[in-house]
Amino acid sequence: MSATDFRDTQNLVAERLTINNPPLLCNAALPSDITEAGISPNRDCDRIAQSLSNRYEYSSEFANQIVEDARQREWD
Repeated sequence: MSATDFRDTQNLVAERLTINNPPLLCNAALPSDITEAGISPNRDCDRIAQSLSNRYEYSSEFANQIVEDARQREWD
């Protein structure tokens, strides 16, 4: 989940982001209670490009560009 706004998501609890095989996060706008629980909205930025390359057979350059674009997203 990169460059995704979850701030108004209802019923999102920290446990859903820390279970076995949790979703990858990169520049995700998380509700404050989630970040206060210690979950970083950027915890997986360094893993997403490789995951995209493996799952979708993207070139490493293209996958890295997707991550870089996600990191550039700004939240109000």
